[in-house]
Amino acid sequence: MNYANALVGLRHAFLTRKDAATILGYKDTRSIDRLISNGKLKSIKLETGAVRIYGKELEKFASQGGIS
Repeated sequence: MNYANALVGLRHAFLTRKDAATILGYKDTRSIDRLISNGKLKSIKLETGAVRIYGKELEKFASQGGIS
């Protein structure tokens, strides 16, 4: 089943930068890094250094016109 909204069911998920890039249609995670550093996308940095993005933050970014 193909949903019109790719973010359905991801609201409470922790996503990696690669997952977020795939959902938003970017080829590389550097675009996600730029969005995070510019403050357009909130993320959480874990003690191990890994970066995670809440699904609800990705949903908010998309609703504000973040997906082209």
